[in-house]
Amino acid sequence: MDPFTAGVLLVIAGIVLILVEITVPGFMLAVPGTLAIIYGVMLIVFPGLASVW
Repeated sequence: MDPFTAGVLLVIAGIVLILVEITVPGFMLAVPGTLAIIYGVMLIVFPGLASVW
């Protein structure tokens, strides 16, 4: 899987997690959702980041 596709999937997963967080009380899904969005955007902008890990 190329980094762009992985980044898009991470952004979509992060948005879904944040939307679920709106309906579920608590703060357990907001942090992973935010981190998934941030890392997904970083993979889209800097595709070489995936090869560093």
